[in-house]
Amino acid sequence: RKRPVQVYEISKRQYPSSIPEFDYPASMEVRRTSSRGYISWHQKPYFISGAISNETIGIQEEEDLSNSLWFCELKLGTTTKNFDYPLGGNQASPYIRRHVRNK
Repeated sequence: RKRPVQVYEISKRQYPSSIPEFDYPASMEVRRTSSRGYISWHQKPYFISGAISNETIGIQEEEDLSNSLWFCELKLGTTTKNFDYPLGGNQASPYIRRHVRNK
């Protein structure tokens, strides 16, 4: 048996020191999320997601008076122009666990 230190080899792959910023279409407003996942929209803070802190997102204004939020090519969700409700609308997520109290 060999120990990991005896078989470890340094990777020959070269990785970039930084990944270039995603180039959003000119039709989108671009915002950078804070370290806590907030963006500033019309001088007010709005929580987007802690999972994409310190990243840029694109905000596409839609014809139906809503905003679509994008992280690169992934649509995060839709909300009103004033961010009146969370992304995806006011519908409950089908992935939320429902806890039933034991009687």
